[in-house]
Formats: sequence, structure tokens, C-alpha cells
Amino acid sequence: RKDDQIMNTLKRISLISLCIAMLLSLCSCLSTPSVEDLFGIDMDVTLEQKTVYDENGIKITSKGISENVERNGRLIDPKILLTFDVENTSSENLLIIADYLCVNDIMASAFCDGHCPAGATTELIFELTPPTLSEDGISVIKDIELSFRIENSETYDLITITSPITLKTSADANYVQPLKDEGTVVYDGSEAKIVIYESDDFPRLYVNNKMDQVINVKATCVSINGEEFDGFECVNNVVPGKHGYANIGFP
Repeated sequence: RKDDQIMNTLKRISLISLCIAMLLSLCSCLSTPSVEDLFGIDMDVTLEQKTVYDENGIKITSKGISENVERNGRLIDPKILLTFDVENTSSENLLIIADYLCVNDIMASAFCDGHCPAGATTELIFELTPPTLSEDGISVIKDIELSFRIENSETYDLITITSPITLKTSADANYVQPLKDEGTVVYDGSEAKIVIYESDDFPRLYVNNKMDQVINVKATCVSINGEEFDGFECVNNVVPGKHGYANIGFP
């Protein structure tokens, strides 16, 4: 009988241990990882706060940089948020978007709703996608350069495109952004350098714009196993002195 009691006690301990392990596993599954956990991008930085535009009754002030990782079941939606305050004392309802945006001199895309009503102060939020930044080799956000395109949100008449604005973060000022510029050099002249290199999933294209104007790179003659394809855009709107990346896919 004493042996039975010992056996029952051991079974209870084993059952409790199993429940604890399952609970810890469940908590781990339900916890939300950070952008650094997912993509290796250090978000322990702050953004300088300053007025970046103050004309035409429109005042734009940089506010901060943060991360937002939302979980919907097993789906995770990570974003890096770049925020500004917009004081619109003009009589026009505005649409403010990025004419272009760079992170560490690498072209990046950013979604923004952009609507700023007349006579109101609005928080303007630009959403950057961590997977794309990581794929482009960005692990530290040292500086951000952008230009605002400001339109009337009702008529879409252009009000202005601002001069380039540079914002520094608290990251190490001596940090040097690595470039994926080694591979098959398909062109290297006074206008641009174009390289094809291998990534984990797709061949990718690297472009360095050496000109003083915006450039696009387009494939005009594509043939695979003797079958010809129409030309398609590869890298769009690389501003002077900046770098751009793109996956090489086929329509």
C-alpha cells in the first residue's frame, strides 16, 4: 500500500510538471515578439525632435520612432512607426505623404494615411515594413531622410514638395551601413552601379544612383529558356546619391 501511495504521488508530480510545461509553452506561443526578435533591427533608439517644415500655414515637427507588433492568432503584423505632429493653420484640408524616404541612404517605402484637416493638429504616422528593411541589410536605424509631398486633399492640387529633411537617431554616429553591392556587376559607370546578387529566396538587384537626378531601372529584354518576356520595372525612384534594392521577379 505504501508503494501505491508513492507511485500515486509520483504520477501527480509528473502530471503537474506536464501542465506547467504546457502552460509555459502556451504563454510562449501567445507572447508577442519584438521587431528585433523577428528581424534583428535594433529599436532601442530615439529620434531627434525638431521642426522640419514651417511654411504656408503648415508646421511639421518630428515626434518619434517606435515599433508596433500586432498579433492576430498566429499571424504577426510588425511595423516601425515614424511619427510627426502637423499643425495646419491654413484653410485647406491637406494630404501629406512622403515624396521619398531613405533609411541610412537606402530607399524605403512608407505607408501614411496623410490626411490633415484645416485648422487642426494631426499626428502623422509613417509605417515602415521591418521585413523589407531587414532584407536590405538594415539592422540599425542611424538616420532617416525624406521629403514631404503636400497636396490639397480635395482637389489633389500640389502645394509643395519640401526640400530633403534629415533626421538623426540616438544610434552610434560612427555606424556604417553595410551594402550588398558584391555579386555580378551588370553595369558600373558614371551614372549608376547595378549588381545582381543571390539572397535566400530570390536573386536581387542592387542599384547605386551616382547621378544628380532620380533614376529607374527597367529590364527591357528578358529571356528564360528561350522564352521572351515583356520588360518590367526593377527598381523605381532612386534619388541622387542613394541606394536601392529589389527582388528580381517575373510578371
